[in-house]
Amino acid sequence: MLTRQRGPGQHASSPAPRPVAVGPISAVVRAAAAAALVNRASHHQANTPPLPCPVPVRHPQASPAASAPRQSALVSMPAQVAPPPPKPVLAPSPHPQELNDGTVLAEGRYWVGPLLGRGSFGITYRGMDQRLNRDVAIKEFFPEGSFRHAGTIVPPASLGRDGYEQERRHFIEEARVLAQFQRPGIVTVYEVFEQNDTAYMVMEHIEGRTLIEVLKAHNAPLPPVDALRYILAVADALAAVHAQHLLHRDVKPGNIMITPADQAVLIDFGAARRFDRYQRTSVMTAIGTPGYAPLEQWGSSGRFGPTSDVYALAATMYHLITGQMPPSAADRAANETLQPPRTINQDVPELVSEAIVQALAVRMEDRPQTMAAFASGLRSARTVRSQPPAAATLPGTALPPVSAAPVQSDARHQSAQTHPATQQAGQRAAERQAVQRPHTQQREQQQTSLRRMHEEQARQAGQRKAEQMRAVERATATRAVVARRRRRFPWPRRQRDIALWAAGSVLAPAVFVTSVATIATLVPFLAICSGAPSWRVRRLSRLLLRHSLRLSLDGIGISTVSLVSLVLMAGLTARSAARGTLAPRRARRRLTP
Repeated sequence: MLTRQRGPGQHASSPAPRPVAVGPISAVVRAAAAAALVNRASHHQANTPPLPCPVPVRHPQASPAASAPRQSALVSMPAQVAPPPPKPVLAPSPHPQELNDGTVLAEGRYWVGPLLGRGSFGITYRGMDQRLNRDVAIKEFFPEGSFRHAGTIVPPASLGRDGYEQERRHFIEEARVLAQFQRPGIVTVYEVFEQNDTAYMVMEHIEGRTLIEVLKAHNAPLPPVDALRYILAVADALAAVHAQHLLHRDVKPGNIMITPADQAVLIDFGAARRFDRYQRTSVMTAIGTPGYAPLEQWGSSGRFGPTSDVYALAATMYHLITGQMPPSAADRAANETLQPPRTINQDVPELVSEAIVQALAVRMEDRPQTMAAFASGLRSARTVRSQPPAAATLPGTALPPVSAAPVQSDARHQSAQTHPATQQAGQRAAERQAVQRPHTQQREQQQTSLRRMHEEQARQAGQRKAEQMRAVERATATRAVVARRRRRFPWPRRQRDIALWAAGSVLAPAVFVTSVATIATLVPFLAICSGAPSWRVRRLSRLLLRHSLRLSLDGIGISTVSLVSLVLMAGLTARSAARGTLAPRRARRRLTP
């Protein structure tokens, strides 16, 4: 340790100045102090005193001899030093990647509300269109595994930046195509825009519950009649989507909403992609829900088509009528058999069970190739189920009369043997019919209004067709009138012909008259002047006479040729008008309706 030496004016009895520690000793002091703090903090909760930690420090009252170089005194750390207070630990947010409640988008038009759901390719929020004052659903393109950083979206490593940009373009293109659908069973898309390094799809907000929520609330498989009605409505909607060469790729009970009017609506088109109508090999991002997605959907390349959505819709139907989700396609590909729905639920018709099993085939070639074919099979099964059995009687024979007393006794015997479960089932059926009666009336009213609308559209189409026919007739009459006028006086129709006609009609007679007048008047006068006594007058008169004669004769010749040309043009025009080929193409297009 180095100390400052006393000056010549300082006494030995005066206190030595405070030494300044330099060199490696100060580092040792700091390390020892830090160790003592840590030791005391670790023993603070156990109410035990900290272990003494010798720290090399310089004593303030040390003598000059004690402060020689490389000497130090070891003292213990003071016990009065309090440990630093612990820092509060903040709990992480459960959903750090979601937008905050109250975020505004599209320059303040849309207000983002609470979360509605999360999928493989996006997050759906409830929102408000502040310009039109209506509730909307806002779906944000946000692939699973992504996170936000400094105003940008960092995609997962499996997707990469290029894949993220490509999927975002697909998201926007498919949203623009879906905006063209204005039909029942498909959620309406209002707008799509880009912001915050991602894309947003603004859709209709549908009140109600999803099919999976309805199934959980029922706590039992749905009646086959209700499940079939929901599935057929979704099948019609998917058939319209497939007509535009789009695949939903995520059909499941959680993406089918049941409105308060008991109508099924297909939602969440975030994973929709275009497909090749010839089902040739194409590349798509692997996506799906186990149990509902077919085997080909788990690969990134292969054949994709409507059969993929047919499999998913059949799996949804299987879940609704059995209460069990079907096994995944990958497990079934390993020779695992599928249990038919009728073996689980005896209320399922045999034909419906067979149609579902066929649609759940692992191979694409074994399924119905279109959604319309699958829906047609389900409808035919429902029709066969609803037909009552006909009484087998021979022609010309009548059934024997049955007395009322045995019938009443049989009825009493059957009612006496009726099981309580059967009575409860009948009561539930009656309650369900009472609940569904208003919905049935509403559906009938909607069908009536649709029928009237179609009739009105047909009437308007007939009126437009009649107006078109009348326009064609008027155009034909106009062409006939024009043709008759051209036969009467064949005026030229082209601009070049009109210019030549006008020039020839005016200039040719004028030149002819001027030339004749010159020969008749000026030539005799100049001939008389050529015999004048003055030689200068004679010379000028003869010069003018020669030029006048030459110009007059040229004018007569040119005017004669012009007049002959006009006559020939008039004859050719009259001949073309007689044949009906005079009207130019432009005039013909104007006359055509």
